[in-house]
Amino acid sequence: SVNHSHLFFDVLWVNSGVYLAYAEPREPKRSNTVVMRARLDGHRLVDPVTIARWPDEWYVTSNVHYGSRFIFDREGYLYFSIGDRGQADRSQDLSAPVGKIHRVTADGAPAPG
Repeated sequence: SVNHSHLFFDVLWVNSGVYLAYAEPREPKRSNTVVMRARLDGHRLVDPVTIARWPDEWYVTSNVHYGSRFIFDREGYLYFSIGDRGQADRSQDLSAPVGKIHRVTADGAPAPG
């Protein structure tokens, strides 16, 4: 079974919406960061949309450095971090999603440029 002791949860509230980051477990004992957005309807999250979920090869057994802090810039782009997952050398690989700050539109589409 997957070790759930390393799960985390980060939230950014925006009007009636919310951006969430969490560790998604996969067998055998691997995980990676997933970013999603949803609307708040009373006490329920509705209309969930996955903004970032990486291919299976990026799920690792390390339970450190998930990243995932959120901020919007003045133009309305969302920036979020994905940690290096304890493999700092992968941060230098520009084709790797880990160890990076990602920029998307508020609805999760790739930002232009």
